[in-house]
Amino acid sequence: MNPGDLNLISATIGIENYNASDGLQIVYNSSYMHNNLAIDISSGWLFASPSSGTVDPHDSFNATITFDATVLDEGIYTGNINLESNDPVNPDVDIPCTFVVATAPVIDVGALSILSPPDSMQNGTAYPLISEITNFGTESQSFDVVYEIKMQGDPTVLVADTLGVTDLAPGVIDTLIFSPTFTPVLDTAYNLISYTMLGGDQNNSNDTTIATCHSYSIVELWYGNLDSSPIIGLINDRVNVDVYIQTPENAYIADLHLCLGTENQYIDSLLSDTEGEMYYPLTEWDDASFLPSQGSPPNPAGWSSQSFLGWADLFGEPNPWLHFETPTRIMTFVVKTVNDTLFVGDTVQCFAPGINTSLGGSAAGDTLGRVNFPLIEHFSPMILLHQPVIVWYGNLDGSPVVGLPDSRISINTYIQTPEDAYIADMHLCLGVDNQYIDSLLSDTEGELFYPLTEWDDASFLPSQGSPPNPAGWSSQSFLGWADLFGGSNPWLHFDTPTRIMRFVVKAVDDPNLIGDTVQCFAPGVNIPNGGSTAGDTLGLVTYFLFENFSRLYFGESSGCDYIPGDINGDGEIMGLDVTYGVRYFKGLGDPPPDSCWNDSSGAYLYAAGDVNGSCEFSGSDITYLVAFFKNYLDELLWCPWTPPLNPPISFGKSDDETPVVLPNK
Repeated sequence: MNPGDLNLISATIGIENYNASDGLQIVYNSSYMHNNLAIDISSGWLFASPSSGTVDPHDSFNATITFDATVLDEGIYTGNINLESNDPVNPDVDIPCTFVVATAPVIDVGALSILSPPDSMQNGTAYPLISEITNFGTESQSFDVVYEIKMQGDPTVLVADTLGVTDLAPGVIDTLIFSPTFTPVLDTAYNLISYTMLGGDQNNSNDTTIATCHSYSIVELWYGNLDSSPIIGLINDRVNVDVYIQTPENAYIADLHLCLGTENQYIDSLLSDTEGEMYYPLTEWDDASFLPSQGSPPNPAGWSSQSFLGWADLFGEPNPWLHFETPTRIMTFVVKTVNDTLFVGDTVQCFAPGINTSLGGSAAGDTLGRVNFPLIEHFSPMILLHQPVIVWYGNLDGSPVVGLPDSRISINTYIQTPEDAYIADMHLCLGVDNQYIDSLLSDTEGELFYPLTEWDDASFLPSQGSPPNPAGWSSQSFLGWADLFGGSNPWLHFDTPTRIMRFVVKAVDDPNLIGDTVQCFAPGVNIPNGGSTAGDTLGLVTYFLFENFSRLYFGESSGCDYIPGDINGDGEIMGLDVTYGVRYFKGLGDPPPDSCWNDSSGAYLYAAGDVNGSCEFSGSDITYLVAFFKNYLDELLWCPWTPPLNPPISFGKSDDETPVVLPNK
């Protein structure tokens, strides 16, 4: 057996079929083999000829490099020319090669997209014109790009600009910012058009890109008060934050996310998901609710947020969209303030745009889910105050005070203080509408009750007109101090509503008002005291006052069968009536027999005993009757609501007092 040539330096390598009838030689008697060699049996595209040789010292050698695209598809190919030698410094050198295969050079540039203006524009805002272009071809190109804006349905070009692009390489994307800007002024739709201009462009289908955007007057939102004045927040109490919205003429909102941010330093908790309230049309939407609150993140450190989220139509029902061209309340967020009296009197900006993890900030979408309307949000500051001192002028239940035209009307004033409020100085100012109230008489006829009767200085002030009050209005004030001279006078503190004074006004003489109910009482203004105020015992705290004003109902009097001053009902007016009244007030005798219904109070009145015309039977009537018997007073009076059917003299007036009953002879 002849093993053949055992030369390991040179070898012949090839492949053949199973019966050796067909073969393919890879290499013949050559030093081709080496470690980690893989043989790729395929046609190559990069060849060197010759593939080997010898170079004499100080000589050169020329090799021909062939790039063969015969069997290649179009594309970009990369490879290396490897130079192996016995050079001790550079024994192995790779020369990189790139081969672009194409049937012919491709000339194709085009516009990819419009980047600005956005889908929704705010009227009056300037937007840059930005488009994106690319070179789809195989060679660098220089060309022009045009940007135009037209109103939808109108061929007139509103804005146009052209930019030149130089040597844009194949496959490169470029962003172009044109020199003019566009400022929409109409609520309408616009076509945004950008296109390339290149002579010989082989594919015009991608030259132009078009986008449609809509411009709107802003959707405006107010959190708190429409005039951005501070809302009132009581320490450690719930605060309602009303939300108002106004939409432009062409904006119909069908999905809405509103996110209210709150500062944790002042707001303790957000309660809208259990206590918030929604109004029309949100109450008619398929899905509308407040979401649980979120902290930081997603909100900044020290801030939290709570969201409303709703869709008008999820199930195909024709539910009303949100569209109000005047500010309209649509919901109320509910928050709770911190329990820290150090903030009392501070006005803080504790509301701001909030962030929700999945929804982001506030957003409002149109009926097709196509447009997000531009939003502007206004946030009222909040003034932090103590729990309020509550004042009622008139009736505690808010029912109307009843009065007669051309007669005096008593306006009882009640107060209730919070647990920690002790009032030592107070100014209450009652405003009246001159259309219904003729004069204010409290400085001569008003009445004070405990503890004001014990204060060092407490009195009604003369009335004032306009100014300082608004046109057509007047006012009258009470002013008092508990302790001016170091005494231990009682402070004003009542945990339940308690009457502390009685203002007296006189209605105009107009019988046409009978049957009318009018709001003729309101906060008044005094020079130099301003509006109503109440201060603490050290002069450090001014309490927040919440004033309630009853309306006035103009009624009509009806007579009652009695004799004014005849307290015991024996048909005579004499000293025995004084004795009868005193025994009644001491609990030793029966009440007066004559009782008449008083519409103004909604109760029965011992009319014969009301000799001072106050429409009440009290100890002051006994004093008044005694003074009448002693000739200190010239007349007895009656309540105008319960006049006697058969008075001893004709009905009359004396210095605008209530009707005179019995002159003293």
